[in-house]
Amino acid sequence: MSAPGRQVIGNEDFVTDFAFASDVYQFNARDFGITGDVVFASLDANAAGATIPVGANVIVLLNSDNDNNATTAFNAGTAANQIAALVTTDGPGFFVYWNSTLGVTRLVYSTNLNDPAADLKIISRHTDLNGAAAIAALNNFIADNFRLGGETLIGTAGIDTLTGFGGPDTIRGLAGGDTIITNGGPDRVAYDATSIGSAPDALVDFSVTSDRFLLDATSFGVNGPLQFQRGLAANLVDNGANVIVLLDSDNDANPATAFNARSAAQLIGAQINADGAGFFVYFNSALNVNRLVFSANLADGNAALTVLGAVNTVTGQAAIDQLAQYSAANFEFGTAPTAPAAGAFVLTDPDVVTLTSADGLTNNAAFVQFDPAQPAIFGDADSRSEPAPNPATSDVLDDDFPVAAALSSIEGF
Repeated sequence: MSAPGRQVIGNEDFVTDFAFASDVYQFNARDFGITGDVVFASLDANAAGATIPVGANVIVLLNSDNDNNATTAFNAGTAANQIAALVTTDGPGFFVYWNSTLGVTRLVYSTNLNDPAADLKIISRHTDLNGAAAIAALNNFIADNFRLGGETLIGTAGIDTLTGFGGPDTIRGLAGGDTIITNGGPDRVAYDATSIGSAPDALVDFSVTSDRFLLDATSFGVNGPLQFQRGLAANLVDNGANVIVLLDSDNDANPATAFNARSAAQLIGAQINADGAGFFVYFNSALNVNRLVFSANLADGNAALTVLGAVNTVTGQAAIDQLAQYSAANFEFGTAPTAPAAGAFVLTDPDVVTLTSADGLTNNAAFVQFDPAQPAIFGDADSRSEPAPNPATSDVLDDDFPVAAALSSIEGF
């Protein structure tokens, strides 16, 4: 006990070569009880007028003392107390501070950043820098060094229903024309070139304000980095854009003729001269929804097209109006998640899969794949609630991680 009512748990990991320009701490937000994305703050808590933004869940303390007394320790508890004095709303989160006794930077999880008695878990210490160099390096932390992740759900070549868990999940349906329910987020819906020629997914609740498409540009043959453009076709600029949101909802002022992916591609192709594959979002007048499309060549209105997904969140005029809300933040170029090699943890006909935890850890990942007609599930699972193991209906695959999932679809539990 470092303070009345507070538990401070050490036994942290040692990080020997953290690179601020490229390395990232990634946390399973649901396991840590955090909703939403990273809200970052970096500050000197001793400075006059110091404030912490409402909702901040990752905080870097730049000060190395709290009382101008070098003989008193500046530790996780005192750092947490300084933060609690400035945070105004309850909620768990993480903070980075410099420990004066050890002379190193440490990353800490707090069960409530607003509570000076909240329990703390030291997650890591950086051992590559110490003393004044470690203090100075606190300024190098930025929001991009932290990521709140969730579960990764991957479907099959069949028709699946994939439902997120309410946190920042990554969902990839593979082929088959799947139904994807993000179930709150922020979430990522992932695609790679294996979707070419497949039926489009139905995105039931994709949110333009919080969700985004994770597009495996390399797989699709799209030259990066991501270059975004949004506008009416007549206003599009031939600037190398590889992600375009088309605001037109018609091409001939005749509502009796359909405005479809080909119509949109031809409007775009008439404005773009430089050859290159890419993606566009447009409004389909027959279906009354917005759709995400891959084009083998944005400069060629007759190039091969694959509709990747239909955003069914809003329809009709509301969908047309929503096109203007899309931004570059709704798209990300990266690697789409893939399932492990076939044969890993394969079950053919269980009602429930139960992996029983022997150590109570909550920061490890497990993989369970059902038969080929069923989706796969990745991620941290120790904090979930599952039915008690039943030997008659369960198979124990491992003694370290618990997970339970219905086989008809992947649902949050």
